[in-house]
Amino acid sequence: MCELLALQFNRPVYPDFSFREFRQRGVHHPHGWGLAWFEHPGRCSLHKEAMSAHESPLAASLLDHPPGPSCTFLGHVRYQTKGNRSFLDAHPFVQRFHHRDIALAHNGTLEGLPPTRRTPRGTTDSEHLLCLLLDRLEDQRADFEENAAVKSILLEINKHGTMSLIFTDGVTLYAYRDKKGKRPLYRTLRQPPFRTSRLKGDGFTLDLAKIKSPDTVGHLFASKPLTDEAWDEIPPGELGQYTIHFLRPGTASQEPFP
Repeated sequence: MCELLALQFNRPVYPDFSFREFRQRGVHHPHGWGLAWFEHPGRCSLHKEAMSAHESPLAASLLDHPPGPSCTFLGHVRYQTKGNRSFLDAHPFVQRFHHRDIALAHNGTLEGLPPTRRTPRGTTDSEHLLCLLLDRLEDQRADFEENAAVKSILLEINKHGTMSLIFTDGVTLYAYRDKKGKRPLYRTLRQPPFRTSRLKGDGFTLDLAKIKSPDTVGHLFASKPLTDEAWDEIPPGELGQYTIHFLRPGTASQEPFP
């Protein structure tokens, strides 16, 4: 089973605290890792490798020199069930839609997906899923932000197997939990008043009040809770939509749905 990570904040942040814990999960998911971020809406930057994040010098370097800052990050550690162990088959995957980059990371296994107009660069069912989702949105002339259209497509694709996934264009982020509940997905809301947070793995602590602006608020998502904060398990079949509304350069506000 792979694991997912996402951060979506109303102000640009760095991911090093969350990534410190997430990187350790490469011990049990050794076939690849990746981290995507959006320095500008719709323009994705990406680090990924076909090796364990736990053993990767690049992943280790991100703890001292993290990417960003960005309002949105998307991460993945891979346990290979489909495709090859290669750079092209490491998550997240990125495809263009309406002149924007869409990044997606998936946990699960899908079989018998229909052909797509978009051409996957790798060989995974996960990248095939992204291509199929965007093709179907085009077929329906639906915008990326249309929750009902996105959910309908995902429920249909979910018939082909198991899938929990997170995908985003850097402004709107979707988090979907497998409708059979086969792949867990958790979320927590990080907001003032901030306190000291402790990582689940090595017990590393950070006083968030010392590094967060008092008006910072955001959601974190993971396949398993990362910290001792209160994490809620997303119910099977739920599609959460989280949209950042940019007010002026360097600032944003966030509106969660639901």
